[in-house]
Amino acid sequence: MSTDVMSVKPAAKQEQMLEMMAEKHIRHLLVCDEDRRLLGVVSNRDCRQNPESKARDLMASCPTTVSPNTTITVAVTLMMNKNISCLPVLENEELKGVLTTTDLLLSLQCSLQILMRVASNAELMEKVLGTLDAPPSSTSPSSTSPDAFDELEMVVQAETETGGCQQDSSENDPELMVTA
Repeated sequence: MSTDVMSVKPAAKQEQMLEMMAEKHIRHLLVCDEDRRLLGVVSNRDCRQNPESKARDLMASCPTTVSPNTTITVAVTLMMNKNISCLPVLENEELKGVLTTTDLLLSLQCSLQILMRVASNAELMEKVLGTLDAPPSSTSPSSTSPDAFDELEMVVQAETETGGCQQDSSENDPELMVTA
């Protein structure tokens, strides 16, 4: 989710909106009133197809929104089912941010990088897989070894805290890197 939200007033002109989107490298603008209440969403595609229009004429009013607590799974499902690529994030009617397909792709990239690093740690993978394959123990209520999962959680946390999810790095696999 991006919290640095670009918004325009309903009277914003098409040329101004296209300029803002190009300058910020974004594809959507949120249309808000003076109190920053969400009125609609305008995409770069809407602007290009309707020259000489204003935000109020181009916006998709009553857009689908999510809360900050919405899971990625729900957000992806909404985007796919409604054929949209932008979800404004509202909390108690207050605009908190915007979630786009780009945000979701960055999240996927990060997850793949973490999985690849964990998979390359043979000792940890053996512990986790061994724990998952182990038969239930009659002496304990659970067959899972908390040590293996605690270690896995620590690796994931360390990767995310130390820049494990990088957008551009020559040290990592270029097929997994995003270049801006």
